[in-house]
Amino acid sequence: MSTFAQLKDNVVLELGLDDTASGDEDNLLGRRLNEAVREVLMRTRVRVAVATVDLTGDEGDYELPTDILAVNNIIGSDGKPLERVSVEEIHELRRGTNPQGTSPRKYAVDGANLLMIRRARSLEHDLRRHPG
Repeated sequence: MSTFAQLKDNVVLELGLDDTASGDEDNLLGRRLNEAVREVLMRTRVRVAVATVDLTGDEGDYELPTDILAVNNIIGSDGKPLERVSVEEIHELRRGTNPQGTSPRKYAVDGANLLMIRRARSLEHDLRRHPG
């Protein structure tokens, strides 16, 4: 297993790039390698962790920790999964424009770190989040 610095050095040597510290090519290569490593981790799901989010009252939006790459699924404290929907559907549910009888057990993730729950009060006090 190699470190990020070793990976970067190998690419620089292989492609014959300018390895001057803070040079344009060096900075671009660092950003692209970070993107590539992140993409591989997300696609292969090699890193999966379980975390708990405490829900409070009517609060429906929660900020996720920055070390989470993706949310694969969410399980309620009763052991049942929540349904992942679009951000737009969460907004419709909150406005009450969806048909009666739709499940309150829905969530969406907006951007990299915003977890949106239909209504926290409709669930128990915590969720188990299975980030990827």
